[in-house]
Amino acid sequence: MTMIRSPSSMVITTIKRIMYRIMMATNPTTTTSTTLYCNKKCLKINNQINMMIASIYLIILIFVMNLFFVQGLSDVRVVALNVPSQVRKGTEVELSCLYDLGNASLYSLKWFYRTNDTDLDEQEFFRYTPTIKPYKQFFPLDGINVNINKSEGGHVVISETNKKTTGNYKCEISVEGTFQTVAAEKSMIVMGNNAINNHHHCNSSITLLWFLIILITTWHNYHYWIDENFIVYTWHL
Repeated sequence: MTMIRSPSSMVITTIKRIMYRIMMATNPTTTTSTTLYCNKKCLKINNQINMMIASIYLIILIFVMNLFFVQGLSDVRVVALNVPSQVRKGTEVELSCLYDLGNASLYSLKWFYRTNDTDLDEQEFFRYTPTIKPYKQFFPLDGINVNINKSEGGHVVISETNKKTTGNYKCEISVEGTFQTVAAEKSMIVMGNNAINNHHHCNSSITLLWFLIILITTWHNYHYWIDENFIVYTWHL
């Protein structure tokens, strides 16, 4: 039976072999039998050569380990961050963070809040750790009331939104082992009922304006004016 080895196992085996060669190169007992007949100067030169060989293997080891970890880190990413741009005051809103860990395991998922883009003071308000109890933790903030029962993993539900809920929301993901961290951020505005009604009224006005423009354009395509009091209809069959 042919065994298929994964890239990670092959890299680990390579690292072990390099470490073994480093140990052999730095071990005085691994010198050849001719070393026994050398004088002190010969032994000193031989030890220097062994140290140079060990240094070369160490450099190779560092390079291989960096290559291995960088390859593993590149798979972790935030796929989608769903934060509504506008919500109505007093309503419930759901934030969701979708991610891809590749072959890694999730260590923690955290949600942060800040008032605007210029505010450098981020405040954590929710944390999810699948391997550490308590799995879900909520840190109270003014304007952010998390429904802990409805929140799970990358999904967070905020109840009773108000003006202080307006701000930037960031999802931060960390994986086990390498503790690589990736994040994504979006802003959300909480609008009052009057502002939302005005917004809908503005949209309705724009829709009506476009309708009138289309109607006038269509009118001129199918009619032409003779004078101010008479219209001659031209039918297109």
